[in-house]
Amino acid sequence: ADVHLAVDLPLGMAVLGGEVTIPTLDGEETLKVKQGTQPGTTYSLRGKGITRLHGRGKGDLHVNYGVRIPTRLTARQRELMEEFRETEGGSGGGKGGAGGLFGRMFRGK
Repeated sequence: ADVHLAVDLPLGMAVLGGEVTIPTLDGEETLKVKQGTQPGTTYSLRGKGITRLHGRGKGDLHVNYGVRIPTRLTARQRELMEEFRETEGGSGGGKGGAGGLFGRMFRGK
């Protein structure tokens, strides 16, 4: 049978990539996290699930990534995030902002 595991990545790891160690039924396993990993991304490990009924192989382990957004920042972290926001085009101009037709409608442009 398949097994599902939710893993919350730190914001920096989701943006820059890295490695995360997860528990499996066979022990720990280290996975590479790709740069720019989005919340809801699923990574599957074949044969790392539960043995199927009557012993016909094993299911898969599906790792579903979330992103942990910090609720408190140090002064330095806040400064860096503000600099990052400026490089994205300010408060609404970057990807994920209210762009496109609807963004222009609500901004009055």
